[in-house]
Amino acid sequence: PRYRPAKPGKAEHTEVGTGGVRAGPAKGVHMEAMHRRLDAFATLSASGAAPSAAARQGLTNKLRELLPVLQGLAHSGAVEKSQAVADLQPAPEHVAVQWPALFEPQILVCGAEATVALSRHGRGAHLKHGSSVEAVPFALHGVVGHGALVAAHWDTQGLLLVTAAGAVLECAGAGPTGGRWACAALPGAALPLDGTAKVALSRATSGALRAAVLFAGEASVTVFVRGPSAAKWLIHGEVRAPVA
Repeated sequence: PRYRPAKPGKAEHTEVGTGGVRAGPAKGVHMEAMHRRLDAFATLSASGAAPSAAARQGLTNKLRELLPVLQGLAHSGAVEKSQAVADLQPAPEHVAVQWPALFEPQILVCGAEATVALSRHGRGAHLKHGSSVEAVPFALHGVVGHGALVAAHWDTQGLLLVTAAGAVLECAGAGPTGGRWACAALPGAALPLDGTAKVALSRATSGALRAAVLFAGEASVTVFVRGPSAAKWLIHGEVRAPVA
C-alpha cells in the first residue's frame, strides 16, 4: 500500500488506494495502542515484574529447539510426531576424549557403532560408542599422493573420502583393522574443486554419489552427482547458502 502524510491533528499516516486506515489492511492497527503496550512493558520492567534474564534465556532456548519443527511445518505443511519428539531431545553432552598425541582432527564421521575422526593427511582415531573415552589411532593407507582430505562419508559399504584435488577414495570394510584402513581411488573423473572449497559427500543405496560444494566467495552451494560407475560429475543444481 501507499501512504500520505497524516492529517492535521492526527498521528497516523493514511493509506491510499486500499480503503484507508478504517477499511484497509492496517485496520485495527493504531500507533497509540502500540505506544500504550510499550509503555506498559516499560512499567513492568521498572517495577521488577517483567521476566528475569534467566527466564528470558530459557524461553529463547525453547524457541531455538522448536525451529526445526517449525521449518518442517513451513516446508511440508505437517510434522510427524516422531520427528517433533526427536528434534526436541536435549542437546548431546560433551565428552572428554583422550586423543592420540600430536593428532589434529579436522573431519568427523559417525557410523552405527563408532565415530571416526580424521586429520587432513591420513591419520585417524576410532572411538567406539559406549566404550571408554580413549580414541584408538590408525592410519589410512593409500591416500598419500591424492591431496589433503576435505570431506568424508561413512556408510555400510565403507568410508568415502574427498581430497582437495577432487579425488574420491573408498576405504572398504566396517572400520580399521590392526591400526590401518586400506583405501583406493575410485575410477572416474575428479570432482572439480579449487582447493579452497568446502565439501559434503553422500552415497545413495544405488551407489550414486552426491557432493555439495561451497566455493570460496560464492553465495550458493553447488550440488554435483555421478552414477555408481566410472562416470563424470554433473551439476545437479544450486542451493542458496544460509547466511552465517
